[in-house]
Amino acid sequence: FGPGAALWAGSRLSKKLNVPWIADFRDLAAYHVDATERKNVLCVFLDRFLERSLLSNASAICTVSEGLADELSTRYNKKVEVIYNGWSASDPSSVVAELNCQNQRGKKYIHYAGRFYNHQLGSLKLLISVLRSYDYNLVIRSLGPASFEKEIKIFAELNNVLDRIYILPPANEDVILTEQSKAALNLVIEDLDSSVPFKRGVVTGKFLRLLPISKPVLCIARKDSELGKILKVTQKGSLASTENELRSYLSNLGTTEPIIDNPNAIFFYSKENQTKALLQVMNKSCK
Repeated sequence: FGPGAALWAGSRLSKKLNVPWIADFRDLAAYHVDATERKNVLCVFLDRFLERSLLSNASAICTVSEGLADELSTRYNKKVEVIYNGWSASDPSSVVAELNCQNQRGKKYIHYAGRFYNHQLGSLKLLISVLRSYDYNLVIRSLGPASFEKEIKIFAELNNVLDRIYILPPANEDVILTEQSKAALNLVIEDLDSSVPFKRGVVTGKFLRLLPISKPVLCIARKDSELGKILKVTQKGSLASTENELRSYLSNLGTTEPIIDNPNAIFFYSKENQTKALLQVMNKSCK
C-alpha cells in the first residue's frame, strides 16, 4: 500500500486508542523525486496533500539523516528528529573466516559488498578508471544484478584492469566482516549527481556498519553528501567526488601517518546510542 498507508494507520490508531504516534521516514515518500520516474501530476498532488494532512496530528517526525530531516522540515514546517540506522556491536576481529579468493591473498585490496543500483554506476566506473595507476585489487561481494556485474567487467576490460576485479558470490556476514577487516579500505558508492537536493541525505545502515571496523572508508559520492560529514567527524576516511580527489586519496593512502579514529564520534552512530535518542523522542511525545 506504500508509505501513505502506514501514516494513515498510525494516525487512525492514535485517534482510536488515544495515544501519541510518531511518523518515521526511511526515505521521502510523497516528495520523493527520481529522474527515472514519471508520475501523474494529480496523483502527486493528492499524495502530498494526504501526507501533509496525516502528519498534522503526529506527535513527532523522525528520519534517518540530516539531509532528509532538512527536506521534511522545510516541506512541513515541523521539527524533524534524526535517528540514524546505526551499527551494532559486532566485533570483526573475532571472526576467523578466510577470503574465498586464492589470487587475492597477499595483495592489497579495496572491498565492496552489496547490491548494485543504477545511480551507483558512475561512482564505480570512476574508481575502475583510475585503478590501474595504483597497486590495489577490487574485491566485490555482489548481490547482483547480473547485468550490472557484466557491465562492470566490460568497463574494467576497456580500462585494462579486468584481472584486478574479483566479483564474488554472496557470503554470510562473518565472511564479509573478515574481508572488510583485512581490506586496505572499504568502499561506499552513491550517486554523483547533485541535481536532487534530498539525495545528499542518503545514509545507509550498510555505510554506518563500516564505522567500527578498523580499516578506513572511501566514499565516492556527490560533494555535499552527508556521508562526507560523517567520515570527517569520525575520522574514518574520506569523500571523493572527482577523479582528482580520488587520485589524491589513493596516492596518500598508506604513505602518511594514519588518522586515529574518533571513538566517541563513532559511538554516536551506534544502534545503542541511536536507540537512546529514539527513546528521548518517544518520552517527549508522551508528555
